[in-house]
Amino acid sequence: MNHDSVRSRRRRVVLAGYDGDTGFITRSLTDPDARVRALALSAAERAGVLTPPMLASGASDPEPEVRAAVCRLAAGHSHFD
Repeated sequence: MNHDSVRSRRRRVVLAGYDGDTGFITRSLTDPDARVRALALSAAERAGVLTPPMLASGASDPEPEVRAAVCRLAAGHSHFD
């Protein structure tokens, strides 16, 4: 995978959170790059579409960076069961 394409996806998913591009955010949750997946979770929160299943999926991610993002986000969402 091209390093530039990874950087591009990272930038794009951050912007997607501000633009409300929920399709790109959702696709990014399964990106091969852990940083993209972690950023996608934060983007979902910014866009107002973060769900408990998204957090649950991220909590079982093999990469610590993604699981850490889940912990940060879950702490701010006590209304989730």
